[in-house]
Amino acid sequence: MAHACSYIQPHNIGDPIAKAVDEVRLDTVLESIHDGYITFARDVSAASPNTKLMVHQYDYPPLMGVDGSFLACATGRGCARRYATRAAKQGPKEHAFNIVKYVVGRLAAQLEELPNDLFVVVPTLGTLTSEDQWDDELHPSDEGFRMIGGVIGESVMNEFSMCNTPNGRVVCPDS
Repeated sequence: MAHACSYIQPHNIGDPIAKAVDEVRLDTVLESIHDGYITFARDVSAASPNTKLMVHQYDYPPLMGVDGSFLACATGRGCARRYATRAAKQGPKEHAFNIVKYVVGRLAAQLEELPNDLFVVVPTLGTLTSEDQWDDELHPSDEGFRMIGGVIGESVMNEFSMCNTPNGRVVCPDS
């Protein structure tokens, strides 16, 4: 598997995303993630042919940190921590945020390409829209988790039952 932050290439803080992200390396990371999902789904399908897996997208993190440290937290890698520290010293934290937002968007698009016969992709990207829905740049607050859980619950109801959820209310036919 490619290194998680190997797609950040040398650039100046404030450069366009195209200069900050090595697309070939990012594609390699995303393909590795995609291949892992497919391998897992095929293993599950071999044991349980009618099982579909649900996956949800990640959401765009808010710009809360004062030093851009969320980039390091999100990857847990030393190179990202060094990058975030350099970004905080040399330029606006929005630069690191924009890179993360771009990568999260690319990952969401990659998940949408998973085969429908094996996966249900829950569209949670963009669900959390305000800072009070986040505890920090990586973790939703209780309210944020409730919102994401609502989207996932609606997807479960729509995909796996005869019930539906108009206006957030569960409606099931009489059995």
